[in-house]
Amino acid sequence: MISNQVEYKNILLVSGTGRNVGKTTFVRSVIRNFSKHGIVAVKITPHFHNGDPGEILLQNEKFIIAREHRTETGKDSSKFLDEGAEKVYFIQVLDNHLPEAFFEFLKIEKENPLMVIESGGLRNVLIPGIFCLITDGKGNKNNHFTEMADMLVVNEKKQNIDLKGILVKSGTWIKE
Repeated sequence: MISNQVEYKNILLVSGTGRNVGKTTFVRSVIRNFSKHGIVAVKITPHFHNGDPGEILLQNEKFIIAREHRTETGKDSSKFLDEGAEKVYFIQVLDNHLPEAFFEFLKIEKENPLMVIESGGLRNVLIPGIFCLITDGKGNKNNHFTEMADMLVVNEKKQNIDLKGILVKSGTWIKE
């Protein structure tokens, strides 16, 4: 953990203990249940994808920040829009450039909205209002995040996610 981390109470951060543990399912559920608050959703991946990332807002050799406008692509970012997110961004960045990419993103999304962010490494950069760690119960990687998690979700069936205890108050995420 970085000692000079800044707290962002407007961010609900979702990470997982591996691939296919239900991170995107959890994010979609959060968006669906809290969309009346004007959620901005962000998907951050630690690698570059082929294909159309959406409307490119900033691109360099270190990262790509794009805004998703379409609901029909089948990408996670499209699914976030389909669930009711007000805006959706897709950031592709190698982990060693994640802080720089995140702070550049904040220059783009200046309004400080309520956000839900899916990212495996962002917890090393900031302290969110709520940090949710999703696991399938099989003891995968990222277990060092377990002690930092405000909420540990064991999602063996990858469905029927329980959001009890997550609240929004005055533009911030609160864990009850």
